[in-house]
Amino acid sequence: MESPDRTPSAATKRRKRRKPRRAAELGVSEETYTALWEKQGGGCAICGNPPKTRRLHVDHNHRTGKVRGLLCFRCNRGLPTYATSDWLEAAREYVLRDETRGDVPDQWADVPDQWEAAR
Repeated sequence: MESPDRTPSAATKRRKRRKPRRAAELGVSEETYTALWEKQGGGCAICGNPPKTRRLHVDHNHRTGKVRGLLCFRCNRGLPTYATSDWLEAAREYVLRDETRGDVPDQWADVPDQWEAAR
């Protein structure tokens, strides 16, 4: 938060300009953003986490420009722009090959198997 006696930093000015402009470039008004946010329960469309310090990013199909939903920074950065359903399925199968051998990193050892129903 900026103190009243200081002028906003350049980064603060950029953030304020960027937030509505990028969504507007994709045809998402503040009302549409709010409706998407409420439909998703106030969290990311992939992981479900609510935003921490930034607004959720407007995710869109890079070929068609169609808006898919709102993503947190981490999921937005993790989802490649070239991802297709075929690519995602291949990536899923690749990761599961390793999991079926029991070779799971320690930090995931106690996490429930979210893919069990899909197998």
